[in-house]
Amino acid sequence: MTGSQTVDFDLFGVEHSKLIVLIGMNWICTKMPDAHWLAEARLRGSRVIVISADYMPTANKADEIVILRPGSDVAFLLGVAREMIANDLFDRDAVVERTDLPLLVRSDTGKLLDARDAIAGHALATLENAVVVRPQADIASTPPIPPWTAGAQVVPAELREAWGDYVVWDPAANAPAAVSRDEVGARMQTSAALEGTYQVALNDGTTIEARTVFSLLRDYSRASASTPCTTAPGSRSV
Repeated sequence: MTGSQTVDFDLFGVEHSKLIVLIGMNWICTKMPDAHWLAEARLRGSRVIVISADYMPTANKADEIVILRPGSDVAFLLGVAREMIANDLFDRDAVVERTDLPLLVRSDTGKLLDARDAIAGHALATLENAVVVRPQADIASTPPIPPWTAGAQVVPAELREAWGDYVVWDPAANAPAAVSRDEVGARMQTSAALEGTYQVALNDGTTIEARTVFSLLRDYSRASASTPCTTAPGSRSV
């Protein structure tokens, strides 16, 4: 669980959790009407771990408390990621289908590889999970439909153009393949590689090196292992 304003609407989901890790959220104070979900999860046997920079009220409900010095949370989380990666403690299919970790990143710019640069003749996919409205210049004369009646995320045409489509490496074809924002979960049709560094020929005739986001995360997490993650005196250090 991470605290994020206005999107914590599914806190009831903890009743199905065996392990609840709270970071960036003081549930007991900031979500009082939903506090009963946490209490009821504990009654069902859920284990609660609170990660915080202070002994805030929700820590009273924790089985384990990890107190971090302010500013060290990223190093701590990279350390957790390192352990999960090193010991293969993650769901590989879920990571491929539901995160950006299989996407290719250009080594020369550090940006996600755009399918329009790597796939000959690629045209932006028509999104089903979003409603793309007309360019801003046309809206003044013909206003778009109100967002709350669209039934999907409303996206300006300029933003859709800026997003582009993404690229993964398809090991079956041994070639780059385009994926859009719609292609997640069961919609993912491409067998995307999760790890690796590849040479990708661009449409302009040049060849660049590209790596998966996962491989970059793995390297960053290894680097974090050499950086001490200090905690407050008397607290547990992980």
